[in-house]
Amino acid sequence: MTGFKSLLEDFIKKDGPSVTYGNNGKGTTNGYGTIKCNSVIFKNVSYVKGLRYNLISISQLCNAGYKVLFNKKEGKIIDQNNIIVLTANQQNDIYVMDMFYADKSLRRCVFSHAQSRLN
Repeated sequence: MTGFKSLLEDFIKKDGPSVTYGNNGKGTTNGYGTIKCNSVIFKNVSYVKGLRYNLISISQLCNAGYKVLFNKKEGKIIDQNNIIVLTANQQNDIYVMDMFYADKSLRRCVFSHAQSRLN
């Protein structure tokens, strides 16, 4: 999911489901496209106008044949040849990955991390 339409290749405008943010704000899916990051291709990425971060679906990565491993310090995306293709460092209970785009304001990508405690 991204709020940056300029990141999406092969963009298809199509209204989709609504999205509820952590602060209970709402957004709407306005289309879909593809994001290429290193050798990883993220397909069917939802465009949600106003979303401030890029979010990755771990289950979609696993369904595409990648392994995703987490430890206390980092998360790793590993391809079918057991090569680490992306790494995310843990910062404040989320895993943050730099995506290598020319515009640094668009580079941040976030893995969410479920916790057993509720705040």
